[in-house]
Amino acid sequence: MRELRKSIVDTIDYAKKYKARLTANQVWFRLFSKKRFSQKEVVAEINKMGAKLKTTKERKIDNRKQLRAKKFCDDYLSRAPSIRLVGVTGSVAAENSRKDEDIDILLICTPGTLWQTRLRLWWYLKRKKIPHRKYGQKERADELCFNLWLEEDRLGLPDGKRARKSAVDLIMMKVILDRDGIYGEFISKNQWAEIYVANGYRKVSSIKYQVSSIKPKKNLFWILLNEVAYWIQIGYIRLKGPIKYINKHQAFFHETQKRVK
Repeated sequence: MRELRKSIVDTIDYAKKYKARLTANQVWFRLFSKKRFSQKEVVAEINKMGAKLKTTKERKIDNRKQLRAKKFCDDYLSRAPSIRLVGVTGSVAAENSRKDEDIDILLICTPGTLWQTRLRLWWYLKRKKIPHRKYGQKERADELCFNLWLEEDRLGLPDGKRARKSAVDLIMMKVILDRDGIYGEFISKNQWAEIYVANGYRKVSSIKYQVSSIKPKKNLFWILLNEVAYWIQIGYIRLKGPIKYINKHQAFFHETQKRVK
């Protein structure tokens, strides 16, 4: 069981870097291994190692940040027809957020609508004076941070993003809006994550989702608006920094590495 022990140590050490203590179940779910192990095997090996983990009784989850994201989703995002999925990621999804951290949010949009959806969202936030993290600025407590954008026909993460950190983010994401089973498609399009976190990936991919065969119709007006919105925003983004992972169909903002995922 040398391989399993090493995976357990790597998983625990990774969490410790960000001052996070895991329960045995969390170690099993987040286990850094391309090979799957049962919970029984992982727990037995943890006991042999004498590793001091957080107990179930000690585990206290502060849901305030996630509830804030859910409220905003109910108030606005769920009413935007171009938004197909909303998920909370980062330290909030990992149940390890600090009070001074923001709330990372991933959005999946219908094809050809990402940039006009983002522009309309920006206008709504500005008009309602809702605190949110702006591109190129540092995070602030409880701000909404819309830093991950995908279109539903481009759900696979680019090669440069297919790393351990992204794999952990993927399996821990908390979905607060899912139209027509897009989440299931998102998971299946990122099977590469299994080589990093086989246990967690298999668990989330084993869930059965109802997928609709009805696909949204493309609207020429919205496509043209999206094109204009893209060039307006990309011009502004270029003034702020690199655009390595930003294109017409996917956008990954804030390259700076954050806390545990």
